[in-house]
Amino acid sequence: MQQTEIQMIVFLIFIVLFVLMLFALIVLIFFAYRKKQALHFEKENILKAEHEKQLIASRMEIHESTLTEISREIHDNINLSLTLAKLQLNTISWNDTEASKLVVCSCADLIGKTIDELSNLSRSLNADIITSQGLINALEAEVERINRSTKINIMMHIFGKTKFLESQKELILFRIIQEALQNIIKHAAAGVVRFDLYFQEEELQICIADDGIGYSAPHSKQNGAGITNMQARVAALKGNFKLKGIQNKGTTITITIPYTGI
Repeated sequence: MQQTEIQMIVFLIFIVLFVLMLFALIVLIFFAYRKKQALHFEKENILKAEHEKQLIASRMEIHESTLTEISREIHDNINLSLTLAKLQLNTISWNDTEASKLVVCSCADLIGKTIDELSNLSRSLNADIITSQGLINALEAEVERINRSTKINIMMHIFGKTKFLESQKELILFRIIQEALQNIIKHAAAGVVRFDLYFQEEELQICIADDGIGYSAPHSKQNGAGITNMQARVAALKGNFKLKGIQNKGTTITITIPYTGI
């Protein structure tokens, strides 16, 4: 009888110890999980902070490149037109009425073109264009503007069901595409550009292909900076940037941007 009681006590002690060990294991697992979860949240917050930092840097870079673009356009186009108008006005002879009329008409035409260029520049550089029109409408307007004002023929196609991003991210995308098209206009010597947007299930793919001289290395510091700007902006959106150029057969830029994680 006493032997049985001892066995029962030993068994109960074993059960209690087992339960305590099981409880301790559960507590350890719980705290390990909480620690892992805390590390995960901390890592996630660090990634978010880095991403926000990249977005801020991208916005600053966009601001800088916008100012540079304004300066360049004013110098290359608007300043030239106004200078020509001034020179023509200086040739006016008050003794020759007919010749003066022709000069005035020519100057009025130059000034009218300058006003149109200023208007186009204002629309293309206005950040509110995304908020008011959306990315697709803004891109269509930009393509129409380029087709109207240059000899390049840009053909834009949209595939899949359109999805929308935050306006700030759409603005960065707009600037990326705008930079690519401006690079083609200034450096590619292209006649035709095919510009496709593929709205896929989890990502947006953008393909811009021209029939120009092909890109193998930066033709100038300015052109190299343009590529670097695009790569930095794509990286800020957690995307992928690829550039492939074949000499005298054109260049293709492929950009892939995920809908999530940006």
